[in-house]
Amino acid sequence: MNPKVTVIVKWSILVLCWLLFSPLFYWLAGKWGMVSKVRRIWLSIFSPNMFILIWLLFLLFALFVWYMVMLYNSRDMVHIYEDSERLKRITGVAFPEFALVEYKKGGANWMGDYEDIFILEMDEELSEATYHHLDSVIECGDAYWGKDGIRYWYRNSWGNGEPTPEGEDPRHDHFLEIDFEKGNRIVNLRWGMW
Repeated sequence: MNPKVTVIVKWSILVLCWLLFSPLFYWLAGKWGMVSKVRRIWLSIFSPNMFILIWLLFLLFALFVWYMVMLYNSRDMVHIYEDSERLKRITGVAFPEFALVEYKKGGANWMGDYEDIFILEMDEELSEATYHHLDSVIECGDAYWGKDGIRYWYRNSWGNGEPTPEGEDPRHDHFLEIDFEKGNRIVNLRWGMW
């Protein structure tokens, strides 16, 4: 084969390797003895794929930081049960104060979604007037409240296109589930981000 053609083919291969995969460029240029070691190192460091790799690493780092910030910010609402006015605003029912019996912190997935489970004890039982109010709300077809015998529940999720309760941040995709039995002061509450 013509030596000029061989040199042109080798340089073409080297340029292509430099553009697509700089370690292969470094190895081939050294094997063929076409570029000095110092130049191979500099050309490998400043190859387009290294810029892409550095950009991807920066993007991954930025996403990780964003995820951690989002996870931290989402957990600032973990004590929702301590805010009776907020619960009343969301559910439409005035609950008495709660004491925490048990708390299970749910793990967050890579999207930041989580689910925390609380077992709470009300300071006092709900009044008959509250149960009557709940029965009438359920009878009117409220989409969030339900009943099965003596068991009452509330289920609501908002954000991501779903209506947000008054006073809640529409940028957060949250859900709230409350479950209790009539005459019992124990309340199961699930709170999370979806």
